[in-house]
Amino acid sequence: MTSKDCGSHSHSRRKLIRRIIWSIIIILFIIFLTILLIWAILQPTKPRFILQDATVYAFNVSGNPPNLLTSNFQVTLSSRNPNDKIGVYYDRLEVYAAYQNQQITYRTSIPPTYQGHKEVNIWSPFVYGTSVPIAPFNGVSLDGDQENGVIRLDIRADGRVRWKVGAFITGKYHLYVRCQAFINFGNKAAAGVIVGDNAVKYTYAQDMKQPRLNDGYDEPQPPHLNGGYDGPPQPHLNRGFDGPPQPHLNRGYDGPPPPHLNGGYYGPQQPHLNGGYYGPPIPPPPPKPKRRYKAPGCCCLSCMCSCFGSCLRCCGCCILSLVWNILIAVAVILGVTALILWLIFRPNAVKFYVADANLNRFSLDSSDNSNLLYDLDLNFTIRNPNQRLGIYYDVVQVSGYYGDQRFGSVEIAPFYQGHKNTTVVVTKMEGQNLVVLGEGARADLKEDDLTGVYRIDLRLVMSVRFEFWIIKSWKVKPKIRCDDLKIPLGSSSLTSGFKFQTMQCNFDFR
Repeated sequence: MTSKDCGSHSHSRRKLIRRIIWSIIIILFIIFLTILLIWAILQPTKPRFILQDATVYAFNVSGNPPNLLTSNFQVTLSSRNPNDKIGVYYDRLEVYAAYQNQQITYRTSIPPTYQGHKEVNIWSPFVYGTSVPIAPFNGVSLDGDQENGVIRLDIRADGRVRWKVGAFITGKYHLYVRCQAFINFGNKAAAGVIVGDNAVKYTYAQDMKQPRLNDGYDEPQPPHLNGGYDGPPQPHLNRGFDGPPQPHLNRGYDGPPPPHLNGGYYGPQQPHLNGGYYGPPIPPPPPKPKRRYKAPGCCCLSCMCSCFGSCLRCCGCCILSLVWNILIAVAVILGVTALILWLIFRPNAVKFYVADANLNRFSLDSSDNSNLLYDLDLNFTIRNPNQRLGIYYDVVQVSGYYGDQRFGSVEIAPFYQGHKNTTVVVTKMEGQNLVVLGEGARADLKEDDLTGVYRIDLRLVMSVRFEFWIIKSWKVKPKIRCDDLKIPLGSSSLTSGFKFQTMQCNFDFR
């Protein structure tokens, strides 16, 4: 007995590996292309914020040493959504003022709102603080700004936003906005306009720092908004250092106290302000110990201190764990990719029908009882129901069976079928072939000869490729079965009145 060398196994294995690699490459390309198409269609842009004006009602320093700041502003913010396909939900937005990176006012909340496409929203909140402690070095800096005639403040807004595209709404993202406002006083040329008895309005109408969706801020802008003021010093901007204190400097304005000023209350430091209170030193909390994850019995570093056998077991465990994690990650990625592709393409099975069939001859040779003579006309209808997939039929072979014995076959010329297309294929199977029929099949043939209607099965073996845009898949080989077709013999007088009924075939992959 001789052994047979099957050298095709390694070739099949290499072919399978190439298919897997090309599948991964195509999937990654499709994911990248999908992201690129979504970005090209939406072209997302961050909202644009503008500080239009700021009205100063009070800005006074008191205490000995002077480190308590009372301030009151009304700012006008304008927000524009430049996107034409994306809406913005402002779930939380808080505005406050800061000096030298220290918060000097309470946070004022803006009611939640939705901003549609190309829409502009305007808010005019009051931000104020009463006797807010400031750091000593900020007091020194404030003295220097007073001598220069300009005080630079930061009007900041932070909150949480969500993006809306169609019916899809994303998760919440942090929003950080910062704008620089310049308050002029002293003998400088002022850009402000006096409104009321003791308020000055400064108009800016300049872009704020672009909103950031992560932590941190940009570098400060140059003082291009700095104006001058050549008139006498405004009484409400007096910091209380020159001469006796005036009555209106305690509250920053004359008249009944507005509700947002809390009636000029000078109580203890508010707990929610990051004020500059300097009492007894408080030690910082001890750092939390870092916990390092250590897999049980799996740490290659410990191999340096162990014997060679345990080192091999340890590294082997690490390698197995790494391979297992990679396999899980690949499986998850492939599963998510397959789900995305299915949602995009929504593939449907191709439908095959035998629309018409007719026998011109189907009988055994009188001289040779095993030689079958046949002449069969066939009419197939192929329907592609997919909207985004075309099909290349590279190989189509039709075979006829009677009693589980193949008696003939014919090949159909290659063709292409587009989206939502129905193709009619007409072919003819004619010839003679040696067919070994069993006793049961011969009995069925005699019965069919008496009725003039023959029970024939058809098999379609194909090699097809699917096309999406300019991407073509590898070849797949589906198999179509059309069983128990009742085909009349056209020359028989026994089949008068019998007509072939259209039958759908079964579609399956090998």
